[in-house]
Amino acid sequence: MALSDAPTNDCDDWLAESIDRMRQSLGSTPAHGSEVRCIHDEKIIRAAVAGDITAVLQLIKALPNAAETGDSTSGSSFLIAVISDIERRWKNDALSFEEVLQGFWTLRRAYELHIARHKLERFKGPPSGPAGSAPIFLATVPGCEHVFGILSLADQFSSRGIDVDTCLGATSTELIDRIAIRPYQLIGLSVGGDEQLVGVADLILDIRERMGNPSVPVVLGGNVFVSAEEEYRWLGADRILRTVDEALNFVFKRLHYYRSANDDSALFNEKI
Repeated sequence: MALSDAPTNDCDDWLAESIDRMRQSLGSTPAHGSEVRCIHDEKIIRAAVAGDITAVLQLIKALPNAAETGDSTSGSSFLIAVISDIERRWKNDALSFEEVLQGFWTLRRAYELHIARHKLERFKGPPSGPAGSAPIFLATVPGCEHVFGILSLADQFSSRGIDVDTCLGATSTELIDRIAIRPYQLIGLSVGGDEQLVGVADLILDIRERMGNPSVPVVLGGNVFVSAEEEYRWLGADRILRTVDEALNFVFKRLHYYRSANDDSALFNEKI
């Protein structure tokens, strides 16, 4: 669900707010660590800015606290320190917007995989919480590198108290394995280009089969959807959502969330 032609200031504001939200969700910034730990964090920063997610995951695994729980609210000092350092370098013009965006995306994706692997190892059955507590699942389809819009949409949902899981840059198998971890109220997939449409119909069939719950809507978004919605029925999605506002309204109406009267829809007319 890629935003198109967003103004530079808006992009800067969104990235700064997203970094701040993620840092706050993990806890306060830790005190300055040991020299060895700082060298390790520096390696993670370099790998993240370069977009080398494999190296980031290996470096995370090598950390002393790598065996900690994958719960995103438990706090992970390595990620807090690295994100804070990347933000400082951005503010000091040591890193460009593009480098920070790449670094943030890589770290967020690596941490998602870190969490997912822990959950897959521990998962023994469905969660005991009420059905209404199930989150929304937002993902890019395999091969899609346009992540700005879907992360922005996830932040919009999170800021309204809606639990969101995101999955970026995964293969079909990884994506379906993530969906199998827990029940979801909605599956949203972002398609960045025409070449990615080829496998979407099969992916949706596989997702529905793995979920085993036909009542869970599967929706699609992205700038690739420029024709009438009827033209894309062959993909098997429940809806095509072209703007952030359409996505918000669909969730609020379909899943019976309350949308405040002060929630100005004019703020959410961007493409997704």
